[in-house]
Amino acid sequence: MTTWFTEWLDGWRESTTQAFSSWGPNAPWGTFIVSLVLFAFLLLTLAVVGHLILTKIALSVRSCAEWLAGGATLDDIVRLESSSARIERALRWLATRAVTTQYESSAQPPRLPKQGRGNLTRKLLRNLWLALRWLWIALASIPKIVFSWLGLVVVVSAVLTAFPSTILTGAERARSVLLEAEWSIPTAVAMATIIAAMTPISIMAIRALASETGTARRTFRQGRETSALQQLHAAAPAIAALAGVVQSQLDEMVRTYAIQEYRAQEWYAWTQQHRPEHRHHFPQSDDHVECNQSCLDLPLTRARPYLHNEETQAAIAGIELAWKDQLKDEVLTLSRIVNLPAWSGLMTLRSCFSTKTEKFIQHVVPSVDEWYVRRIAWQHRQLVPGSPARADNEAGRNVRVNSRLDPSAKWLEDELHALVWKLAGLSRELTSLANFAYALTRPRRFERLARLSDS
Repeated sequence: MTTWFTEWLDGWRESTTQAFSSWGPNAPWGTFIVSLVLFAFLLLTLAVVGHLILTKIALSVRSCAEWLAGGATLDDIVRLESSSARIERALRWLATRAVTTQYESSAQPPRLPKQGRGNLTRKLLRNLWLALRWLWIALASIPKIVFSWLGLVVVVSAVLTAFPSTILTGAERARSVLLEAEWSIPTAVAMATIIAAMTPISIMAIRALASETGTARRTFRQGRETSALQQLHAAAPAIAALAGVVQSQLDEMVRTYAIQEYRAQEWYAWTQQHRPEHRHHFPQSDDHVECNQSCLDLPLTRARPYLHNEETQAAIAGIELAWKDQLKDEVLTLSRIVNLPAWSGLMTLRSCFSTKTEKFIQHVVPSVDEWYVRRIAWQHRQLVPGSPARADNEAGRNVRVNSRLDPSAKWLEDELHALVWKLAGLSRELTSLANFAYALTRPRRFERLARLSDS
């Protein structure tokens, strides 16, 4: 593979040099320009392909772990979710090292209504304007690209391709100078001393050349960062309390799911009976294992507000207070100083709040009657509007039922799986944010060594 590539590269360089032979002594510069374009295209293509492949693998790992969690215990589900999230984070980090892209929203952006005539002309001029804008952005970003790792690789590759003889000659001269020079011990010590002395002198010169405005900006930025970390540390108890509440919901959801699955089986048995038995009487019974005509008027989705126990309500009230008074205005500052797991947890916490009301979104934490409401919605989806059929009247049902789904065979297992997986991820990200906040007061290993050396 390497031999084939070197042969192709030598042949391509020779053909390019012959194509620019009319330039005379400047022929290598033509090869250099063409090499810049070629290597930029090849490396950019490889970077984009690598980014897409790594991103696809990250999503596949996440989906595979979620698939493997089916039928597992809660502890195994938490371990699968946590380990797959670490692998996904590592793969996405490698993908961003290849090329950085912006993920746009999949939702269709709103569009202004058309205005009168000339829509085609307006569209053409608008596209031309935007094309010129993108061209200007591309030209303005060339200096940044040149000094990036991709730009440096392209420039070095183009120089090596266009000026091989010049580089070999320079390397040979440098080698001969180093070999022919007589390096005595005093000379080597003197050179090392000069290099060691130049380092602090250079630092002092850079500090002296720094403007007062730059120093003031650094001081202000450091003060903002310190204040943001203090706010994050103050909010750590509220974040940890919310993470604990979410963690406790894992067991609660599995327990209440089993109860409501049994109720669904009772309702299914009621739909399959051929004569009235009157074991339950809805609406007097809160179990709702029978339905009547009034159920047709109830919505298929949640018909009541979200209800939480006292512990959950206290955790939500605490995180709302911490978010409004401390963290809401420090997100941008914290983005520069927290690690990746804490940043992911902070973004997850921000998504738990409404952008309009700045209130905690209640359905982030499941309600105490989550599976009761889902069971009722599942039952009502199988009711048929209109008069009951003859079989329903004979069985004592005053509503028509078309039930072919036996809960004992398969019920809402997929919804339970998705909900538990979501809660496990939410708990992990909030715990990572809380752990980072608590660790701010603990000195790191190098800080402890520095304190020991000072003492």
